[in-house]
Amino acid sequence: MGKGVVPDESCLNVSSARSKALKNADVVLLLGARLNWILHFGEAPRYREDAIFIQVDHSPDEVGNNSLNSLEYGLVGDISLVVEELAHELGDEFKAPPIPTDMKQTIEKNNESLINKESTKNDMMTYNNVYKVLREIIAPIEKDTILISEGANTMDVARISFPQNYPKQRIDAGTNATMGVGSGYAIAAKISNPDKTVIAIEGDSAFGFSGLEIETAVRSHLPVIIVVMNNSGIYKGIDTKRYSYNEYEKLPSTALSKETRYDVLAKSLGADGIL
Repeated sequence: MGKGVVPDESCLNVSSARSKALKNADVVLLLGARLNWILHFGEAPRYREDAIFIQVDHSPDEVGNNSLNSLEYGLVGDISLVVEELAHELGDEFKAPPIPTDMKQTIEKNNESLINKESTKNDMMTYNNVYKVLREIIAPIEKDTILISEGANTMDVARISFPQNYPKQRIDAGTNATMGVGSGYAIAAKISNPDKTVIAIEGDSAFGFSGLEIETAVRSHLPVIIVVMNNSGIYKGIDTKRYSYNEYEKLPSTALSKETRYDVLAKSLGADGIL
């Protein structure tokens, strides 16, 4: 949820080499983040055995809540004030050390891999192909856009496909990994930011949990854009050949209908629907 606080375009942002950065960190400063499953509870082998963890949080109950053994220091206070005090202690002459060469090489390699995936030409519309088109559409209005993503592959791939250079403009399932929140997030985002464009990219399974909230948005005159990635199920659904089954064969619960017309559903609820 902190995407954009350090712009993805910043030379100090190493999220493209996340695993390497965590593994080689001497000190980890947690600003409002928790040492939960998202940060691997601060444990080896994801981190060095001797890595020092410092957690800053406004709630004393959260300090060391998930992984007390990994935490070296806990600071209770408003994050912005704590950061100001830390910056003051460092002084005006302090300069951040350069990103290590091997880290830069990993970032360049991963970025190049993403570009190659997006450039692959085939007849199938993959996540990377679609996201490249969406990113190019969003780019001119990025500063005034709130992006929401939820799903399995849909959310995972979106996290690396859409750069975030402004804070408080990116929302996904977060710590609880709850599916079905995307439509509600989109509505809430539009209510709190009426002047921004709100775009929700949702997997077909995740959208199925709360798709009828489109009617709420229409009734409340809240224009949002919802993109449904129909890959016929959770993660990859099932092999295409298995859909040619007879009436006695059952599909697994993770496989959804290939022919669902989400555009028609949107129209039936009073919204515009495009296939």
